Amino acid sequence: MDKRSIKHFIKRKLKHIELKVKYHGRVSVRKGITVYNPILFYVSKEAKVIVKRSFEFNKQWDKYRQIHNNLGGTLYISNDSEIIVDSFTCFAGSRITVNQGAKLELKTGYINYESVIECFNHISIGENCSISERVIIRDSNNHIISRDGYEKSKPIHIGNHVWIGMGATILSGVTIGDGAIIAAGALVNKDVPANALVGGVPARIIRENIEWK
Repeated sequence: MDKRSIKHFIKRKLKHIELKVKYHGRVSVRKGITVYNPILFYVSKEAKVIVKRSFEFNKQWDKYRQIHNNLGGTLYISNDSEIIVDSFTCFAGSRITVNQGAKLELKTGYINYESVIECFNHISIGENCSISERVIIRDSNNHIISRDGYEKSKPIHIGNHVWIGMGATILSGVTIGDGAIIAAGALVNKDVPANALVGGVPARIIRENIEWK
C-alpha cells in the first residue's frame, strides 16, 4: 500500500481510531505502542490500554529483515477490553486479538514471528518470557460441548522466565509455572509445574527441576 492509499484508507475507514501515522513502515498507536507494517490494526477508544514502558508490534529481526519484510501483522483491541503491557515485543507476522470484555497482560519478553495470541477471557504472560515462532496461545474453544460444567473460555496464566518452543499450542485453562520449558510442537492442555520441561501431543512432563538461560 503506497503513501496515498494509506492516507485514503485511514481517512475513510479509521477516522474513529486514535493514531498518528509515520511513514516508512512505522505507525504509533496511542502513547507507548509502536506498530510496524501491519495488515490490520484497530485500537478501540473504549478499550483500556496501559503501556508502562513500551509495546512494539510486528517488529523485524535485523538479520531477517529482507526475508520478513512483507510479513504483515494484525493487532485488534476491541471495545471494553483491556491490555496492560510493561515492556514487550511481538515480531513480524504476529496476530494479537483482544476481544470484547477480555483482558491481556504482557509483562516483559517477546513473541517471535507468525505467532498468535487470541484472548477472549484473560491471558497473562509474566516477566522475561521467550516465546518462539508460530506459537498459538488461545483461551477459548469458541464452541460449546453439550455437557454439564463445560466452559468455552478459561484464563491462561504463563509465569515468569518461561520458554515456549517453536510451533507449540497453549490452550484454555492452562497455568504454566515459573521457569518452565515447553518443547517445540507441544500441545499444552493442562497445567505445567514450575521448572518442568514438557513436550508431546498432548504435552507430558519430560524432565523436572530444570534451569535455562
